Amino acid sequence: MRTILVLLTAVLLMPKSQVETLQGPAEMYAALRDIGVETSAARRVRNIEFSRGPATFVLDDGRWLPFEPVAGRVTGAVFIGEGRVFYNPPSGVERDQLVKFADSETLTEEFDRLYLRFTDRTADFVGATPHAEVDEIGQPRAVPFSGDDVSYLEDAEELHADIRKHFIEEEFINLESRILVDLVDESDGFFSAWIETRDEGPLHFEQDRLAWDLFRLRGWTRSDLFDQWGGFGAAAPPAARPIHYSLEMMLDGGNVEEAQAELQLAPRVPVRVLRFEVHPLVEMKEVLDVDGESLFFVQEEAKDEQFERAVSVFFDHELAAATATTVTFVYDGELVDTQLGGGEYLKASTGWYPEIGYLQRATFDMTFRVVDDDRVFASGVRVSEDIVDDHRVVRFEQDLPVAFVSYNYGSMEAREVEIEGLPPIMVFGFASGFGGDALGNVGIDIGNSLLLFSEMFGNYPFSYMSATRIPGNHGQGFPGLLHLAAGSFGNESDNSTAFRAHETAHQWWGHMVGWKSYRDQWISEGFAEYSGALYAAAYEGDPGVLDEITKAWRNDIFKRGNAGFRSFGMPSGAMQRDSDGTWSGPITLGYRLSSSETPLDYQMLAYEKGAYILHMLRMAMFDWTTGSDEPFRVMMRDFVTAHLGGEATTESFRTIIEKHIGEDMGWFFDQWVYGTAVPTYRFAWKVETLIDGQRQLQFRVRQSVEPDVPFRMVVPVRINIGDGRFVVVKVLVDKPYEEYAFNLSGSLNPEDVIFNPRNAVLAEIEEESW
Repeated sequence: MRTILVLLTAVLLMPKSQVETLQGPAEMYAALRDIGVETSAARRVRNIEFSRGPATFVLDDGRWLPFEPVAGRVTGAVFIGEGRVFYNPPSGVERDQLVKFADSETLTEEFDRLYLRFTDRTADFVGATPHAEVDEIGQPRAVPFSGDDVSYLEDAEELHADIRKHFIEEEFINLESRILVDLVDESDGFFSAWIETRDEGPLHFEQDRLAWDLFRLRGWTRSDLFDQWGGFGAAAPPAARPIHYSLEMMLDGGNVEEAQAELQLAPRVPVRVLRFEVHPLVEMKEVLDVDGESLFFVQEEAKDEQFERAVSVFFDHELAAATATTVTFVYDGELVDTQLGGGEYLKASTGWYPEIGYLQRATFDMTFRVVDDDRVFASGVRVSEDIVDDHRVVRFEQDLPVAFVSYNYGSMEAREVEIEGLPPIMVFGFASGFGGDALGNVGIDIGNSLLLFSEMFGNYPFSYMSATRIPGNHGQGFPGLLHLAAGSFGNESDNSTAFRAHETAHQWWGHMVGWKSYRDQWISEGFAEYSGALYAAAYEGDPGVLDEITKAWRNDIFKRGNAGFRSFGMPSGAMQRDSDGTWSGPITLGYRLSSSETPLDYQMLAYEKGAYILHMLRMAMFDWTTGSDEPFRVMMRDFVTAHLGGEATTESFRTIIEKHIGEDMGWFFDQWVYGTAVPTYRFAWKVETLIDGQRQLQFRVRQSVEPDVPFRMVVPVRINIGDGRFVVVKVLVDKPYEEYAFNLSGSLNPEDVIFNPRNAVLAEIEEESW
């Protein structure tokens, strides 16, 4: 008996961290997976209120059923009864998004069931008996569970099973592994609330220090999934930074076999657990430490040979900050679809190796083993290629730190294209189409894009370039490697030309210059889209091509789309059905712009409006007399130099613009980047002879803005005076109505006046009679 008392005393006196290490991560995870309601801690609660950031929960009257403790901490609970949730967005943009989804700037909903998972002290606050014995009218706030309340236990267990199934099978999210990370790291940075409202379907509110947004609100859709209604707040930086990857893969048909990723990394802070992201088709088999010893990790199977996206790895000892170590992952998965005709379709062109943090840069070496008839191309310099036991073994190295790499392989044809001043361009696909020599012509097109962009934005950084054909109608630009839609190999249309150049431009916008967060991704996609348009116009030697493209973008942004046969932009029917146009939200909302109601709006706004913003800046710096855009090019080269090998933000781009334009551009960014308003200009002009005989060009502008907010813009006006001659003046439009007058010299007689030539400003233009 004395021995037992001594042991108990020792445990009670141990610091919290020592007590918790008596139960290892594997045991803790098993307990989390099998967790149930702790009936002895169940309570009937009334009038309890608690807040997490912008969300406030009120438990008016009901049953509080906490889960069993794990490592001394309660990590969840179910409330069944009458409750309310209030959500108050912190900014105008977030309030506008709530209006978009819920028709209100704030949210108030009644609920009858609340499912909570957390690593903070929510359970201690709610379930304490009593933390306040009575409320203001003398009723107890928390009273013990009674025998009459047992029926609620079954409801709580059923809700727990259903919600866990939703997260793992539909979203590839494992709540238990996320909770385990905080238990091992002794953190309290996670709170998740599934709210069963009475009238509007489920809501999901989350506070997570490891997510892209610290706070996030989501609402249920008709597709039985969530749209993100709100998100803000800075989350914690990644716990470690990658240094170098050594990747090895055996590619056999549709399977990736014997894949291994050896990652050298350095923790930023002392850690005992790290989380990595992978594609759901990646199945992790084993994780090894620097000594080759197996580490405990968590990755649950979701459904249909798909797995949770996160791989949580737990170390036997604390990793020291700033001290490099190595982690090795062994995995496989059905990551490739074999296509007819010898092509392969990568179902996982990203996420095919474990990544840590958001777009952190590292160097790479990659070794691929394929059947000897196949060819392999990857984001790196090809350093060796051998035939070993009927397999082709190809090794690549990427010595410049990049955020991600990819590859492609198959039995298609390969063609090398040489252009002076560039590294050899390897094109992988089928030779027919595009003028009879698809591979050669695609290679020349890419080479010409590289030459133009090198002149405009700075030298191409890589010593290699490959372009590969993929099924479908999309593309991706990886470092020195392009995935190009099969259809783009088969025609010479302006649209295909711009598409290939867009993906080529990602060598600058995405790799030479990255983006900081999803709110800055428009810099990558919008800049690449505009670069593609500039190349298409240069390729045709016709500035009118750029006018056609910007007109199509404008039609999309104003939610009209483009009717009939279209070379650019989106179909009018799809835009009117699946888009809110510019009013969907600011481009800095990134992926959140696409929702169940507006699936087109991320691409339309981040790509097309982002491109149009760059077009307006270029035209603001344009020399109309000489036709030169050199000041714009100087600015863009400066932007690349300032962010080379790093990440740009929207505000760091603004800093570069202000440096070159020489004025505060806050008004421009507030209107076009952080806002949704667009102007309509109604324009009229005439020539009048004054009393003194002076002839005068007069014109007026009526401005309307949707939504109706103060708006200003400098707009060019082209005055055609015959024989191909013209004069361009610029006018400030910042009022609902304005008149302008210019004296005409000699016999100067305007033949036509064009307000907003070259679509220099994103606006609707309507010419009317005076």
